Amino acid sequence: MARTALLFALPAFLIATHWARLEDGDGMQGRFLWVAALALAPSLVRPLWARLVVLAVATAIAIRIAFETSVLDARPFRDEDFFGPFGQRLWRGFEAFFDVALPFRVGEHPEMHGAILLAVFGFCVALALAIAARRPLLASAVLIAGAGWPATILAGRAELERGALILGAALLLFAAMRSLPTHDLRQPLVAGAVVVVAAVVVSSSPSVARGEFVEGWRTWDVSSGSGPSLDVRYVWNANYSGIRFPKEPTTVLSIDADEQAGVYWRATTLDLFDKGRWTEQLFNGTEPVERDGREDVSTDPFLPRAARNPKTWLEANVHVQALRDDHFVGAGVPVAYDTGNKNAQYYLGNVAMTHEGTKRGDSYTVWSYSPKPTPEELGRSAPRYPEYLTSLYLTVEGSPLPEWAAADHDERLQDAFLRNPRLRAYAPLYTQARDLGGTPKNPYAAVVGIESWFRSGGDFVYDEQPPVPRGTPPLVSFVTATKSGYCQHFAGAMAVMLRTLGIPARVAAGFTSGRFDSNAGRWLVADRNAHTWVEAWFDGYGWLPFDPTPGRGQLGGSYTASSLRFDLAAFRRAAGAAGQRVSDLLLGESGGPDQTRRAPASGAAGRAGGGGDGRDIGIVTLVVLIALGATLLLALAKVALRAARFAKRDPRGIAAACRRDLEGFVADQGLNVPDSATNAEVSALVSERFGVDPDPLMSALTVARYGPPGVAEPAAGRARRELKRLRRALRSHLTLGRRARGLLSVRSLTA
Repeated sequence: MARTALLFALPAFLIATHWARLEDGDGMQGRFLWVAALALAPSLVRPLWARLVVLAVATAIAIRIAFETSVLDARPFRDEDFFGPFGQRLWRGFEAFFDVALPFRVGEHPEMHGAILLAVFGFCVALALAIAARRPLLASAVLIAGAGWPATILAGRAELERGALILGAALLLFAAMRSLPTHDLRQPLVAGAVVVVAAVVVSSSPSVARGEFVEGWRTWDVSSGSGPSLDVRYVWNANYSGIRFPKEPTTVLSIDADEQAGVYWRATTLDLFDKGRWTEQLFNGTEPVERDGREDVSTDPFLPRAARNPKTWLEANVHVQALRDDHFVGAGVPVAYDTGNKNAQYYLGNVAMTHEGTKRGDSYTVWSYSPKPTPEELGRSAPRYPEYLTSLYLTVEGSPLPEWAAADHDERLQDAFLRNPRLRAYAPLYTQARDLGGTPKNPYAAVVGIESWFRSGGDFVYDEQPPVPRGTPPLVSFVTATKSGYCQHFAGAMAVMLRTLGIPARVAAGFTSGRFDSNAGRWLVADRNAHTWVEAWFDGYGWLPFDPTPGRGQLGGSYTASSLRFDLAAFRRAAGAAGQRVSDLLLGESGGPDQTRRAPASGAAGRAGGGGDGRDIGIVTLVVLIALGATLLLALAKVALRAARFAKRDPRGIAAACRRDLEGFVADQGLNVPDSATNAEVSALVSERFGVDPDPLMSALTVARYGPPGVAEPAAGRARRELKRLRRALRSHLTLGRRARGLLSVRSLTA
């Protein structure tokens, strides 16, 4: 029993952590270790009937952890209490892997989180039973499949190291299972060959490993029944009655561009909102200027002066694979073109078209302006909107709307609602936009507040076949009732809400980034990447993209909540009171999944590790014991150091100990705080890096350090309480991997 637990620990940890990589941290990674530890239980009991009972109980608990659905709610001959909801949520979670960009946020896709938790549980159960039965070949195969499968879903850095770790764990399983005759080499040889092949697959990027499994399964669509598509056409104008992608994905464009671009590929913009939907409205733009073999349209009046500098442009060489369309596709906001043998027509708003259309084999080059300002910079962008901008981009249903900065904004908007019955139907969208953040500090705060609400806090569901409302405009029904739709619903509703607030906005149509082929150095864009998002206008920067649709794409700028690089701490400083609301939405404290039930990683790891009786110690036992011993000694050293720091009872000593303790914690996470830094500087560093608020702790430290005795002593006690609160907040912001690295770091011992 003890040997089974010891052999199980490392492979189960690899399976759990490889699946956990598919998530973008939301403080839920501890659940992976819990379900892995739970999966060990059936293998530790005998006889068979007892093992089946424990397996049934463990499965019920795993389902409860994954989907918060209890098997105790099941009723005979009724599927609405357990089996129906559980099956539907599991299937939705499985289907979402073919639509959602990875890594995904748990708050946006809880069904995906539940599905991968059950995948970890299933693989770990099979692994534990194979180890208990002393089947090294089967155990090795389960390890390879369980850890290698998610590695093919989300390729990234350190793939070779991960492949080598899986290989080593599989070989250790063989070394420790001594039930095989020493002369029987068939299973080790077969398993070794399988492990080597699998390690090559795992350690290769998708552009190298081009087998049917690695390349083919990731684009498999389980939800569509239509046939394959050879040439693709799109109608870019909005349609809210449902969409359906073909069964077999088709690469429509390949684009040579920087891997770090972090941009969407825009075909056109939908500038006019009339009769309940967004449509393309084209006006002849400025005549292009021939410069260096390209047609330069950077003098468009809606572009900032910086857009005219070629040094700021992003070049994209577009190769048409299977897209029949009359638009030229470019990154960000296109500012110059080399259309080859195509005659181009240029329109206001930086849209370029050709009446000849594009077809398979065509190539052209587009240079784009794609700024990535910081949240602080956008927070300082004044709401100055030229008349030629507001006349086009501040109208809804034919009615001009007041600007953000207008003193009588609400009165003028209410008057417009009274005069235009079609506009009046969208009053609920204005009410919702206005109520989301109270009175935002600036337009940027309002834009991100609405974007975050759609992505995380409004209980919205991505659905390509949503209910079709009757008697209510589709976007109004989407926001107030069904909360179910696809990108055109999300982008369309957000753009209308921004216009009612007085912020110029429009809907952009094109494609998400697609998949980067590092071997060929190009982006591969498929028909399933077709997408719409929002562009909002900011003085000094022009049109900037924001994406309210959860899980469909990831922009690269730190200013938008749709980016993995979103600088939440900087946004909170730029947005004022509205920043805390957005922080709550994105961290799942409001409208997100229940995070109060997650287990601490240390507890889960302890259960998974098991114990040993000291008999028949093999290489795996020795390695595990050494690793556990070293980790335990390091943890004890840190505990002893903390105790020594807090041994002093005077307020100044406690204040110094609290600061040293915080510096040691962040040092283990790679943030070195200079000894000369003031408390305010420490607070700024920690807030910027981790998105938490250390000010209450630093205020208490300052009083404890410099205040008179009657005030310093209570402040010292408050400082210790604030330190505990801050450490909890910091841990909740860290992924499982970063927590593990912090535990094993020795930097805090010298901080």
